[in-house]
Amino acid sequence: MFGFPLARQIQALFPFLGLGFLLGLIYDVLRLLRLSLSRSKRMLVVFDVIFVFLCAVMTFCFCLSIYYGELHLYMLLSECLGFFIYYITFDAFFRKTADKVISFAGRLYGVFASVISLPLRFFIFILEKNKKVFGLFGNKIQKKLKNLLQKMKLLLYNKTRCNRHSPRKRKRATSDEKT
Repeated sequence: MFGFPLARQIQALFPFLGLGFLLGLIYDVLRLLRLSLSRSKRMLVVFDVIFVFLCAVMTFCFCLSIYYGELHLYMLLSECLGFFIYYITFDAFFRKTADKVISFAGRLYGVFASVISLPLRFFIFILEKNKKVFGLFGNKIQKKLKNLLQKMKLLLYNKTRCNRHSPRKRKRATSDEKT
C-alpha cells in the first residue's frame, strides 16, 4: 500500500506549516532586496522567479529528506497555510522592522559617503581657488573629480541651468526674437 497512515499524515502537517512559514520569511527578505535594488518590472519578475525556484527546491528537498520523496496534496496545502499564517501575523512586523533598518542603513551610508567625499571636495575647492597656478591640468582634474562625485551621487548639479531646452530659455528666446 502506498502513502502514509493517517497519524503520519497529521505529523507531516506541522513540518510543512513550518516550511510555509519559512518560505514567507524568505519572500519578505527577497521583497526587501528587490525594493532596495530597483522597483522595475524586470526586477520583479527576476525575484519572483528566484522565489518560485527556491520554493520548489526547498519543498523537494524537504519531501526527499523526511517523507521519502512522496509529495501529497495535503503537504502542499499545509505549506500554503503556513505561508498564509506568516503573511497574516508577522508580515506587518517584518515590514516595520525592515523600514527602520533600511532608513538607518541609508543614514549610515550618507554619513560614510560624506566623510569619504570630504577630501575630494576639499581638493576641488583648492583647485578652484588656485586655477592660475594649476592651469589647464587643474581644470581637467577638477572636471574628473566632479564627475566622480556625481557618479557616486554625492554631488548634484542644478539641472535647470544645464538643460538647453528648459521652458525659461524658450520663453526668453521667443521674447528676444520679438524685440
